Amino acid sequence: MSPSIGSGQHGAHHLKTWTSPGSSSPWLRTELVARIPKARVLLYNHGQLQENTTILPLGQRLLNALLDERKHERSRRPLFFICHSTGGLVAKVCLALASRAEPTQAILTSYYGIAFFATPHQGSSYLSADEYASSIYHLLHLEQDIPVSLREQFRPRQERLWHLSNQLKALSADLKVWSFLETVDSTMTAVDPDTGRLIEILAPISSIRSGILGGMGNENQIAMATDHVGTASFHGQELALDSFLTELADAAREAVELSSLSDTPLDLERKVMVQVHGFFEDPAFGISDDTPLKLWTASVSLEEYLNRGPAACLRDQLNRDQPTGPDDSSMSRVSNPQHQLSHIIPGPKEHGDDYHESQRKNESGP
Repeated sequence: MSPSIGSGQHGAHHLKTWTSPGSSSPWLRTELVARIPKARVLLYNHGQLQENTTILPLGQRLLNALLDERKHERSRRPLFFICHSTGGLVAKVCLALASRAEPTQAILTSYYGIAFFATPHQGSSYLSADEYASSIYHLLHLEQDIPVSLREQFRPRQERLWHLSNQLKALSADLKVWSFLETVDSTMTAVDPDTGRLIEILAPISSIRSGILGGMGNENQIAMATDHVGTASFHGQELALDSFLTELADAAREAVELSSLSDTPLDLERKVMVQVHGFFEDPAFGISDDTPLKLWTASVSLEEYLNRGPAACLRDQLNRDQPTGPDDSSMSRVSNPQHQLSHIIPGPKEHGDDYHESQRKNESGP
């Protein structure tokens, strides 16, 4: 059945993160396996964090580990990610990277859901600021310090975090998404810059606002009566754990059924047609600044448009419609599509954007 990937906080122990006080084993290996007997649970350790480490290589490292783990398996085995704190940011990078290249698409097409436990989607002042580093180290029971280069990426309102969330939303629009939120303050200490004294601060490490992705109808937001550390272990949250495991088991069964179905290629690149408009000078009227321009239209498949470009498509159409072919001077108007071609697809310059616009045109009709 589907494996679950546990990705914890940077620097935290990959087993203790998910283990409630008084328990000897993490719930991922006890309660989850009892509820979903055929599940395979993979607990991920981010490894040694060097100075200058950033989220991107950590996401690539997770993706590589998944590819290596699944290289001898059938690629359609469903995947569910379960992430605590900043481990959720790494999982988001992993999925974004998987969507960019054909060899890694199997990870993305096998992805059916993700659960975030107190993940700071919009950053956290307490995880990023130097003055709280020591307090965070002890509070989260970290085994190594979080490098400054990594903490800087956890600052609130980072543009990179905003882009990661948008990418995750696009990749998870019709999948299961759980966001577990801390509602109990954590106790931290910091040095008062005015007095030099150690002061105690009570606050959530990842605020409710930061812990919500937002803008997703399929995001299940669950407030938990526990602090940042307690969210990952469901400390004192037995009812929440039972409800989550029930939903996860249902989602896993559905994912297994869907993954067993064969894909039907849509072949959109050949079926979607793109119209390209261009202008050229009619040599019958002579060549001058006052020579009237004639409109020419080529209707080609999206595949041909992407492979050959608009100028080549228009040239072929001109040659087909004019047996003798236009002379070089008239073709000068077609040779520079950036300035002389007017696409029926407005606005975007990149092929990926053209693809989506042409899809909408194809669906809505001429």
